[in-house]
Amino acid sequence: MVGLLRREGVAIDATADAEPLTGGVSSDIWRIATATGSVCVKRALPTLRTAVDWTAPVSRSASEARWLIDAAAVRPDLVPNVLAFAEEPGVLVLEYLDPADWTQWKAQLLAGDVTVEVAARLGTALGDVHRSMVGERERYRNDELFAALRLEPYIRYTAAHHPAIAAQLEELDDGFDVAASTVVHGDVSPKNVLVGPDRVILLDAECATWGDPAFDLGFFLTHLCAKAVHLPAARSALRACAHAYVAGYDGAEADGSAAERSSRAARWLPAILLARVDGRSPLEYLTDDERATVRAQAICMLGDPETDLASALDTWFASVP
Repeated sequence: MVGLLRREGVAIDATADAEPLTGGVSSDIWRIATATGSVCVKRALPTLRTAVDWTAPVSRSASEARWLIDAAAVRPDLVPNVLAFAEEPGVLVLEYLDPADWTQWKAQLLAGDVTVEVAARLGTALGDVHRSMVGERERYRNDELFAALRLEPYIRYTAAHHPAIAAQLEELDDGFDVAASTVVHGDVSPKNVLVGPDRVILLDAECATWGDPAFDLGFFLTHLCAKAVHLPAARSALRACAHAYVAGYDGAEADGSAAERSSRAARWLPAILLARVDGRSPLEYLTDDERATVRAQAICMLGDPETDLASALDTWFASVP
């Protein structure tokens, strides 16, 4: 690893040791000391660390590097700096963000520390990035990659286990390309958001592809909705976060049709919520009773979908016990 980084122009101390970091299921991640400080090194895994078998192309490292660089051109405050990238063997070198200065937003939320401003900032920044990438179709034709990382494990796998609502899930799957209008990040979630003193950073763009921007809206909001089941005392604040994220995003149009995008996001929301209990990557913090609650409400909303995202959020937060 040290030799590889040196070949890529990263100055590594001769005595440097690689310290493995935890938290990811899709990559090996290390902190490595360099002559000017630590760097973060990330290598995609061909088989993800999940209970259910899940494989994905390691070429996703190239997609992530490309997205981080392109996003930084528009919102440099949103992403970590890319220091180097070696396509073979798929190693990405990023600036190291010290946990003493940066906190994972998922950890804060699970501790009941809900800050609406973080959601608003994230939504605004993502809208800016979506809007900036409307002409990048050919550079992000990652259909196979996105299918392996998102559509198959979340939508198709879940549809196979819920035949009664398979048609609704398959419609979303089929419509992802039809509604494509910009580059989606594909993994906007609190676990990939770091909160600092005056900014938020979005990590892990392995899923980046040309697609439906409504996916990024629905995918992120599922985490706030699921945590509202897990943390009833924080439900009101989580609801405010959800609406702030949408309001922040809507301030920066991506596809020129907010109403259509909102309608699609309202369908992605319950679909991905169901996938987070019955798909290949279930949320680990939900209890069995909480999973049952999420499942029942998500199936209900898929059967009778709301016409816009704000209504879908209101329905969810008003319906869960």
